[in-house]
Amino acid sequence: MPEGDPLVVTLPVAVGTPGQARMAVGRFLTGAPPPRVVDVLLLVSELVTDAVRRAGAGPTDELRIDVWPGPTTIRVAVTDPGPTGGAEADEDPDGWKGRLLARISDRWGVDGDGDGKATSAWFELDLTEGRLPSIEDHPDAALFAMIRTNRAARDVLFARYTRMASGFARRFTGRGEDIQDLEQVASIGLLKALERFDVGRGASFSTFASATILGELKRHLRDKAWSVRVPRGLKETSLELSRVTGELTQSLGRAPRVSDLVTATGRGEEEILEALQAGEAFASVSINTPAGEDDTLEMLDRMGGDDPAIGLAVRWEPVAAVIGDLPERERRILYLRFYKEMTQSEIAAVIGISQMHVSRLLARALASLRLLADA
Repeated sequence: MPEGDPLVVTLPVAVGTPGQARMAVGRFLTGAPPPRVVDVLLLVSELVTDAVRRAGAGPTDELRIDVWPGPTTIRVAVTDPGPTGGAEADEDPDGWKGRLLARISDRWGVDGDGDGKATSAWFELDLTEGRLPSIEDHPDAALFAMIRTNRAARDVLFARYTRMASGFARRFTGRGEDIQDLEQVASIGLLKALERFDVGRGASFSTFASATILGELKRHLRDKAWSVRVPRGLKETSLELSRVTGELTQSLGRAPRVSDLVTATGRGEEEILEALQAGEAFASVSINTPAGEDDTLEMLDRMGGDDPAIGLAVRWEPVAAVIGDLPERERRILYLRFYKEMTQSEIAAVIGISQMHVSRLLARALASLRLLADA
């Protein structure tokens, strides 16, 4: 364990606190190998998320993070103020948090204050690379076979798929978030995918990792960048859908449809559609925001005039590959609405159903396309 007094960081109990915690602890990781940096930030993110969930959202509540940085080892402890209307802490050592701590950290534990209130979860991690060059040429299947007991195997897989994670991060630029922050979140999503992936289920890792990384990025943006106030219950449903989507993508071998999400969550179709739509509420960016690193150009300088042909391509090109998976009636409604530019009432008259039914089918089709395109 690193010696000396810890460096202390205090943060409010709030939805966006995990991101703040990652930034605060990340300052102590300069020079550490990238896989170890992501290990530490993932553990910090999960412990802080659990602490926020347990503590609730009292107006004066704060989390305390103690950091003992050393040249080759780091120790981090996250202490919450105790339940104040939040959920009970997950004490199950076989749960996701316990498995994650056991697999990634070298030592870890959970300490209470004796009266069932404040809880401190801590971990220690060796920051050395620990990679064995001899396994870098192994195929993915061989590396996944040893990933639970060999940190070097996970590091090699992490390096192989880092470029894919960065590509997903770039999809979300222009929404008020720095690209380095997005890449960090995407890396955490990749590490979660490596920890959760089950080879025996048959789905490819790239499919499972794509859903997990996208879910992590969307959750980060929801927590930090809602431009429209969304009820807490709807946010929680949206977060649940991100998790379930990743699980179903692996078990089904494809992106789940709305009906799959209804079955898996036990929630109604309308609630699912509303939560998926709410997930699109991100922070807006001013047209005067600098568009380059030299700050000489603004977003407005890079905005061109309207081009109907480009607009049509942008609308249809991303969905052309996946629209064939929709039911025939939903495909026809999309065609009439966006290609023929008919109103919902006109579509209802053509198909022979009510306008309300058209609205419901249109919402379901668009939600399905979002899921298919994100997978």
